Amino acid sequence: MKRILFLIIILLLFSGIALGYELGGGSGTDYPGAIDTDTSVEVDYPDPLATTARAAVPNDTNAAVIAIETELGINPSGTYDTIKARLDAGDGLYYLKTEINTQAKMEAIWGVSLVNDGDLDLYYLKTAIDTLPEMEDIWLLDIITSTELSTALGSYYLKTAIDAQAEMEEIWGITLATDSELAALKFTDLTDTPANYTGSSLKFARVNVGETALEFAVEADPTVDTDAEIKAILVDEITKTGAFTAGKIAKINNATGIIEEGTNTDTDVADAVTKKHSQNTDTQFDFYNALASDHTWSGITDSQPVGESVVFGQLLYFNFTDKEWKKAKADASTTMPGLRIALEAKADGQTCKMLVMGYIRDDSAFEFAGAMVYVSAATAGAMTSTCPTTIGNQIQRTGYAKSADILFFSPSIDVGEL
Repeated sequence: MKRILFLIIILLLFSGIALGYELGGGSGTDYPGAIDTDTSVEVDYPDPLATTARAAVPNDTNAAVIAIETELGINPSGTYDTIKARLDAGDGLYYLKTEINTQAKMEAIWGVSLVNDGDLDLYYLKTAIDTLPEMEDIWLLDIITSTELSTALGSYYLKTAIDAQAEMEEIWGITLATDSELAALKFTDLTDTPANYTGSSLKFARVNVGETALEFAVEADPTVDTDAEIKAILVDEITKTGAFTAGKIAKINNATGIIEEGTNTDTDVADAVTKKHSQNTDTQFDFYNALASDHTWSGITDSQPVGESVVFGQLLYFNFTDKEWKKAKADASTTMPGLRIALEAKADGQTCKMLVMGYIRDDSAFEFAGAMVYVSAATAGAMTSTCPTTIGNQIQRTGYAKSADILFFSPSIDVGEL
């Protein structure tokens, strides 16, 4: 112990630190005001195993230890094993609290004049952060450049404080008309219209020949009001074919698109409408039988409610009890005879268009192998070229096959039973 304290004292002498009391001198300790010394070490007397020590030595040493403990305080290492461990962990990184706590004291120490908060309000803070990458790095975001900003803003209006007519006139260098001035403007105040209406009674405005302005022009003939005059205008301006013959029907020429005199008379039309006929010249029904595509038909139709879901091409019978049409089937008399064919898909209770007589084509449902076509006893709503042969089946011809998928539907109302 004595040797260690002696070495500490020697080091302190060379380091320039003030020295305190001599330990063992009977004065106690001068720590923490100064570092104590121990220049008079104890010697082995009268022999190494029986050294006589002065009472002041342990007393002064104890005083120094207590001074150190007082200076460090209770539990100076805190939650750490040693004070060194606590300092290494960063607990020693604190601000230093001093009495220099006013602007005047700092100005006196630094020898400068400091600006106050009010002065700083008028200035920007100049720093070494003066490039876009530096700001992006500090703020952790991407800042758009002036070029990118101008491109982005090109599609938008700029909202400014210029919101008065006088301000806009000053910027644009023009005089703007007020609401009252605009309300007072007239047609004749425009630069490409007549200057006044004088002498233009009953005239109309039109574009001039040069297609540069409007002008007033005289109407072709504002007094046309009789049937003869209107007829003359139609003949001269529309048909270009001369006068109409009394009793003839006007028609539109498909090639020219203009109205011209037809060959039929009003008597012909009346006869057709009232269905007046004479011998060998009765009106004829000419069904179109060259059906060029699937699910097509030509003939007489009817629209009636159905009592179940049906699709195009299915044969239907009339259910007298329900007053609805359902799919016909030749295995029982109660589902016969088939007198209509569905021309569209409909659900129970809906009105369906039906073929009464005529041609019908169905590439998927029709597979006729012969001329005569019968009601199928195997499938409801189907028709077949094979006549039923089972006892109890019903036999009814529904028409004849023009081809494998085209049927001329002309159903017989007579039904026979095997």
